[in-house]
Amino acid sequence: MTEQLLPVRPDPEAGEDLYSLAERTAAMNGMHLAALGLTPRTLVRRSANPAVVDRLCFALGLSASTAKAMTVDVYPRSVAGRPGHSQSRSWRLPGVQWTCPRCTSRTGIYLRDWQLALHPLCVECPSLLERPDDPWSDAEQPDRRAVATQRRLAGTLAKARTSPLDAKQLRRLYTLITLIAFTADDEWPLLLGWEAEVREALTDRHRDWTKRPAAQPSHAAVLVLECSRALGDRQSRRRLVQEGWERLSDDPVLARYGQRGDWNSLLPDINADAPSSGIPVWDVDAWRRYRALAHDLVDLQEGTGLRADHVPAWDLRPGEIFAPPEDDLAQRVEVAVTTHMLVAGPVHNKDTERRSRIALGVTGSGWTTRRLAYGRGIASTAANEIRQLAQALVEDGLVDYAERRRHLGEAPGLTRHLQGLFQSWNPYAPVPMEAVETWLWVAMTRSPPAEGFLLDSALELDRRLDPEQRMVLHQAVVEYLADVAEPDLLVAEREHDDVVVADVWEVGA
Repeated sequence: MTEQLLPVRPDPEAGEDLYSLAERTAAMNGMHLAALGLTPRTLVRRSANPAVVDRLCFALGLSASTAKAMTVDVYPRSVAGRPGHSQSRSWRLPGVQWTCPRCTSRTGIYLRDWQLALHPLCVECPSLLERPDDPWSDAEQPDRRAVATQRRLAGTLAKARTSPLDAKQLRRLYTLITLIAFTADDEWPLLLGWEAEVREALTDRHRDWTKRPAAQPSHAAVLVLECSRALGDRQSRRRLVQEGWERLSDDPVLARYGQRGDWNSLLPDINADAPSSGIPVWDVDAWRRYRALAHDLVDLQEGTGLRADHVPAWDLRPGEIFAPPEDDLAQRVEVAVTTHMLVAGPVHNKDTERRSRIALGVTGSGWTTRRLAYGRGIASTAANEIRQLAQALVEDGLVDYAERRRHLGEAPGLTRHLQGLFQSWNPYAPVPMEAVETWLWVAMTRSPPAEGFLLDSALELDRRLDPEQRMVLHQAVVEYLADVAEPDLLVAEREHDDVVVADVWEVGA
């Protein structure tokens, strides 16, 4: 066992784990890890033994403060638990190691935060993490929505080092996941896109988070990301907690946990104008209003050809060019979801709400959709907003927003083209690809971004546009959509030669 300063000492990468640096340094010096006093068990558990850490500090030329910053012990105990111990209701993984199947295999680096179950994704590749001792390779590359949520969680984790409020938020997230995990199944809670695909591929689930978090990244991903979104929205959190409580209480085996878990602490403060149960009360006027509205929408559909595919995920009002005001974002989604439910068919319940949310690509909950889903009618204000939205969609020419959502969710060639246009109009400041992707999605599909924090940069891009530039961008998108809607014009296949010619947009790239 060496007690000397090693001759070759690479600099630690941002966020790198202490033991990752130790493994890389040993490899560069042609040493076995045992020479540093590291055993396979020590590596997996990321031992916090002071003797081990001190020996690594001396061999790697690190100060004690730098070494601690490369371990999860830099976070409060409410997040990471006690050093060197597996503590119930903390995010520290129970003696397992997560690595990135792409980055770690290429660089040998794994990050400090990957020792916490709230970080199941690598946001650089991006990729779902894996356990080297139990690889799971069924997942495709995470979509932008999952990566954006993971980035926001990583930001909250970084602030939790010095902010008790952020540490408390992560603690509340763990409590919410504990409740939801007991009765989560293939359909509840509602997941979209990549997260739904990961859940569908699972053969088992980690249900009891009361003692330790999930040891598999896939088990964590299907709960951590969506529960994190719900925790940030008052109505969504209320609905998820209430449904989880009901499902838990209905199971005689699991009901005992209801006596131990403080789930009520997750509920937001009750509004004076809303019943505490979260289920709307019966109102005969609201029911009659709903029947009249449904009848009016059927007449509008028969007279104009309005379909559910024409409904965007945001209710954009006159004078709002890019997005609704910040305070109205959630309510505008609820108006759109309710409109989609009414236009999609004559049956309006919890199942049709679920289908409408999947079609529009939004999760969450709101008072307007809950009224309709539980057969409690529609409030007067919401009925007027729905009528106005339906009429506006007809006046706009019945744009097929469903087609736009299908084709613009992943359009790298178009995004690069638009980035070039934005950059030519803003030559003195770099235009991030992520901002262009968000602008394209929000402006052309009238849908909320994957995460709220992405809207600011896209909104800034939109504010700089003059009418002529806006027209150029809109025309580029229209041409792209016309091309992808006619695949026979984009790809030429000869009968005797396997020759494929793709268009300038790199369709499907």
